[in-house]
Amino acid sequence: MRILLLNLVFILLSLHVEAKPLVLSVIPLQENTTITQEFLPLMSYLEEKLHTTVTLNVAKTYQDVIEAFKNNQTDLVYLGPLPFAILQKSTTSLSPIVTFKQKNGQTQYRCVLVKFTKDSLPKHDKTTIKVALTQPLSTCGYMQTKLLIHEFLHEDLNRMYYQYTGNHDNVALSILRGDFLLGGMKESIAQKYASLGVEILSYSAPVPGLMLIANTITLSQEEIDMIQKILLDAPKDIYQTWGESLSYGMSIPNLNQFNLENFGDLNYTIPKNGNF
Repeated sequence: MRILLLNLVFILLSLHVEAKPLVLSVIPLQENTTITQEFLPLMSYLEEKLHTTVTLNVAKTYQDVIEAFKNNQTDLVYLGPLPFAILQKSTTSLSPIVTFKQKNGQTQYRCVLVKFTKDSLPKHDKTTIKVALTQPLSTCGYMQTKLLIHEFLHEDLNRMYYQYTGNHDNVALSILRGDFLLGGMKESIAQKYASLGVEILSYSAPVPGLMLIANTITLSQEEIDMIQKILLDAPKDIYQTWGESLSYGMSIPNLNQFNLENFGDLNYTIPKNGNF
């Protein structure tokens, strides 16, 4: 009887053992406070379902997120298509779990070229223009903005003045302050600043949505499948309470959407710093 009771106690205790704590690394799309608010409800939901803790790592740069993943210092990352494509070139230990939908229900989004509505573009020498960028490895950063400027102004970004501002909010604010004439950023974030005078001039081709990606070195396939199922099965009234960019639903990633031509030449060296 004593052995039976001990076995029963062991079984009951084992049911309450927490799973391995998880680390989620995110890209700095907006200010750190905003990012934390975005992800806390999602993290709480995963903690409840997985019976573990989820720690949020808000990196300073996209490169930091990529390096943390490659060094197995993170279990999950939230990445846009360009950082994902770059990470995919250097490791095979990544497994996309879900793509987060946009407000319109689509999984793809667009990058835009913006200016302040009352500002005018120079008619002749466009090389004097100052351009605000997010970060070197941002999907809507250097490479997409370079393509947009080439298509809209028939000019080369490298012949203009450009500087990295850190995130999409900073691009919009620098345009509003008059520090820069043009900027490249995510369409949905630009729209939030439209009432203040941020005007969209040009749109990129659709790019794949931001994804939650698992590290197959630090997580087993069973754990990855479990996380994916938990997220895909999340009720609408639950995920609608998550941060805005995470609140429109999720789908299984469609890697066929990854037309790398939309990102430009990935073999091209992206400047790490601005040119003024």
